[in-house]
Amino acid sequence: MSQKLVSSKNGMLVVLFCFIIGGFTAVANGEYRILELPVTESEGDWSATSIELYDTSEAEYIIRVGDIDNMNVGWRIAYNPFKGGVSRKLPLSWDIVPDDPAGTDRVMVIQGARQGDMFTKENQPGKDLVESFSLNFFPIGEIIVDVYLQIFLSGIEQRMSKTGFIFSINGEELKEVSEMFRALSIKDLRGELLTFKLPSYMHDMLKSGVLEIKIDAEPPLRSNGFAVDFAKLLINKKAFKFAGSVVGSVNNLKTLEPMENIKVSSQGIVAYTNDQGEFRLDGIAAGNAVIKVETTNLPPTYHSVKLQSGEVKTRHIVINL
Repeated sequence: MSQKLVSSKNGMLVVLFCFIIGGFTAVANGEYRILELPVTESEGDWSATSIELYDTSEAEYIIRVGDIDNMNVGWRIAYNPFKGGVSRKLPLSWDIVPDDPAGTDRVMVIQGARQGDMFTKENQPGKDLVESFSLNFFPIGEIIVDVYLQIFLSGIEQRMSKTGFIFSINGEELKEVSEMFRALSIKDLRGELLTFKLPSYMHDMLKSGVLEIKIDAEPPLRSNGFAVDFAKLLINKKAFKFAGSVVGSVNNLKTLEPMENIKVSSQGIVAYTNDQGEFRLDGIAAGNAVIKVETTNLPPTYHSVKLQSGEVKTRHIVINL
């Protein structure tokens, strides 16, 4: 049994009872949570700090860094982070476990002029510095068709913090992913899964066997703390095990008229609006999906949608022309 996730605020009787019934759950902060992390076909051993899997139901090749344990806090019973929905509440700060890879399972604070969010009340700028985290693996020699990255994180709230997040891989900023981060609203004390497709020009980086990922920011108006539980790379994706659909419409903000033939996309899935301004995106990975809307002569806009597995979520988008 993993000791990292075992805790109880209801005394030894609760712990003893859990051992009697098999040791599957304990009570912490008034919520049940899993003591032992599972082993699944598409994720391998959740307690492992790194994995490499071949020929799974989701992808030909899967790489993960970081154990799947909700920042060392544990999951609510029956909760699965890949099915979407927010995780159980996190504390404001927690101890770093020595075995956790750099950049995972710890609060990191982007430097700013003053404290700004919940995390920074307990974690100070200049002390809990932003760290990069790496996906290390055998260099990929097979033909690469597509690459997806999933990150379970908390504290990414651009609209609240006014933080201009910068997302980079191997020192190169992915501007579109940075824009996605700036559209997110993932509260400090709750975690959510974000999935996005890497641009094809980055496929050659996989030949090196190392992807160093860093989340930082332009000088913000105030400090912002965030945390990453794990990052998972899917190479040559087959189908997301937990997915849903996003349907909706695109309208002109000034006239409210529907906008036809507008490109709407998310995670590599592309649709164009019909004459009623309607679109549908199927096979979107559950979690916090970001919808990109592209119109002629205007910069793209990005819109966050919280999606659970099997759900058809409606999102009406207005564009200021």
